[in-house]
Amino acid sequence: MNKADMNKIVKYYAQKHRQDLMREKLKNTIGKKCRICASLEGINYHNVRNEKHSPSRYQILKNAKDFVPLCWKCHRAIHFLIRSYKTSGKLHIGVLDSLLVKYLEYEAFKVKQSLE
Repeated sequence: MNKADMNKIVKYYAQKHRQDLMREKLKNTIGKKCRICASLEGINYHNVRNEKHSPSRYQILKNAKDFVPLCWKCHRAIHFLIRSYKTSGKLHIGVLDSLLVKYLEYEAFKVKQSLE
């Protein structure tokens, strides 16, 4: 293996390490669980102001108060609701109901845990 190949490998792992550190910082600052259903899988960070934002983790961390952790399913559902409201002026009740049920179940779970 030549020196150029070694440099590429070192750069790759250095970048991966920086990304892992930033991912952990996001989880510790904004949260690790979906705010609606408490899932830990496939967490996305949703801009609560619904503004266009840079997908950069640095930008999300810089404006952490504007973001909430959502699993990919709840994140998709939220964006579906926003799009349907913007296009038709109506909320899709089925999607809204399922999100509310998940949220209420999660809140009840948190209360139950605090009582134990």
